[in-house]
Amino acid sequence: MIAVSDTLGCPKVVTDTIRVTVVPRIIPNAGNDTMAVIGRPMQLGASGGLSYVWNPSTFLNNPLIANPVFIGAAGTDSVVYTVRVYTQAGCYAEDNVTVTIFNGIANIWVPSGFTPNKDGKNDILRPITKGIKQLIHFNVFNRWGQLIYTTSKLGEGWDGTYKNELQPNGAYVYEAVGIDYADNKVYTKGTSVIIR
Repeated sequence: MIAVSDTLGCPKVVTDTIRVTVVPRIIPNAGNDTMAVIGRPMQLGASGGLSYVWNPSTFLNNPLIANPVFIGAAGTDSVVYTVRVYTQAGCYAEDNVTVTIFNGIANIWVPSGFTPNKDGKNDILRPITKGIKQLIHFNVFNRWGQLIYTTSKLGEGWDGTYKNELQPNGAYVYEAVGIDYADNKVYTKGTSVIIR
């Protein structure tokens, strides 16, 4: 019901029907950031709409589809793609994805020290990887050669404890083994120091 008044302030009650169409919110998805190997095609994938436009179109076989194929080129480290996702009504929203290009140089690097004092800075000893698609293991040993931490998950690391007990200051031996994007094994070992 709509209530209106005339110019003298008298109410004039009228009724009418109004159709309200609510357009659903667009949730664009360009996919997770990923790594590509030069010479190996890799398919990207977007969702959330009916039509898609990828920008820039560099290294893509067709920038006007949801799932273009990416073929990287030597000399490029990474590309950030923005995909614009359109609905049937012509509304759009955007999302980004970063494609890091593996140039054949893989490495696993582990810091030489860390400070596990729970201040949110440098609390975890974890391997930093470049061009590694799978971590076989990251092991930490105490000075007696006892294995006190192990993981096979990229991004995880040691918090400086063993059996819920803080480990003392000092050097600890680490060993990390991974598989790179060319399916080669990459190995590193060394020492890292706890500083509290």
